[in-house]
Amino acid sequence: MNKYHFIAIIGVVFLVYLNIFWNDFAIDDSKFIINWPLNQNLSHLDQLISGELPEGHQNAYRPIATIISALYHQIWGTNIFFYHLAAITLHALNSILVYLLTRRLTKSSLAALIAGVIFGVHPVHVEMVTYVTASIGGLWSALFFFVSLYCYLEATGKEKLNIRYYFASII
Repeated sequence: MNKYHFIAIIGVVFLVYLNIFWNDFAIDDSKFIINWPLNQNLSHLDQLISGELPEGHQNAYRPIATIISALYHQIWGTNIFFYHLAAITLHALNSILVYLLTRRLTKSSLAALIAGVIFGVHPVHVEMVTYVTASIGGLWSALFFFVSLYCYLEATGKEKLNIRYYFASII
């Protein structure tokens, strides 16, 4: 693995999304982050696990996203800078995972670098990275998926099944 590839991918992702630090909360962010009492401390964990959501959003079950959102609120309050920093960091980490998966599948560092950079800067990810409420659920979901896939490939890629990677891919 080439550490300069990691640095390049992370640098490009941060450079492309640097302008979001001047953005405020948008769309449903105020409903989920600023004005929703269940999100403001972790004492409502049982309600978050049961699927409670703000008014108008009750038809979705997103307990992991709402718990992560409540955790963010506990740590940062409503300081938008840290929500954006977390989103860009998670997206950069997901881009690195795309690099690792591509390298694992193709055995080519160049193909992996291209895939990681394209994933990192592709416009389809703009809403997921810049819109805080979407980023909390979507970027963490992508992270769990990529880690699970990588662990599965590591578990099954040799003649003998690597049981630790296999169980990690299930979790």
